[in-house]
Amino acid sequence: MSFLTLDIETVPQWRFTEPDVPVDEKWRKEYLAESGFSEWDLFTGPANEVIANTLKSGEAKLACTGMQAALHPSTCHAISVSWGNGDNDETSVRQWDDEQRLEGDDEEFEHTLLDHTFRAINKAIGQDRTIVTFSGTSFDLPTLRWRAAILDLNIPRLKWDGPGYGGKPAGLLYPYDIKTHCDLRLAWTNGKKFARGSLAAMSEAFGIENQEHGGDVYEWFRANDWDKIRAYGHVEARNLIDLYRACERVL
Repeated sequence: MSFLTLDIETVPQWRFTEPDVPVDEKWRKEYLAESGFSEWDLFTGPANEVIANTLKSGEAKLACTGMQAALHPSTCHAISVSWGNGDNDETSVRQWDDEQRLEGDDEEFEHTLLDHTFRAINKAIGQDRTIVTFSGTSFDLPTLRWRAAILDLNIPRLKWDGPGYGGKPAGLLYPYDIKTHCDLRLAWTNGKKFARGSLAAMSEAFGIENQEHGGDVYEWFRANDWDKIRAYGHVEARNLIDLYRACERVL
């Protein structure tokens, strides 16, 4: 079956890394306790400095979402999208630095990236290709969709949900259909949305090489090291191609 893998990388929006951004109180208490602070020291200068550093690094969970800034569409930017072509095994990556030769701001770079991404997804759907992701049902595709809405983009009308589009029973997000969108994490956990299951664990089970650098992407972004982000995108795309091929016969 013809398929196309998809993986995105996101980073916090700058305004959510400032030291005065409110963080989730439960997370704050637990983090400071793990860092050695007593209950009486949670709001002292040193504790506030520790929390400010977690905001700067993108590690903090925010009060507005209960999540790290890079993981919620209202507080992140999508900066890189990697693709794996199941027809010829080629991998490709499109990201902000492809557009930075032009003058503009962060949202303009993201606008261009999202526009290209949705057109590619729409084309794949039109060709009856399977979109393959890992956690794409809960992260990649919803994040892309809501970032596009927030930026007021005029994107193609995709087959998000079913039934009703083109006479097919399901769409990209709900109900779940592995012929339209194969989220390997859901397949790995028998469709349980909140079950644990990592790409690294699934790859290891099949003897497929995996590299986990998602936590490094923001540091690379802050250092303007687009080559590392691009290289990691190719690795992720290759990983998804190999993993989907390994388990396709039982899906």
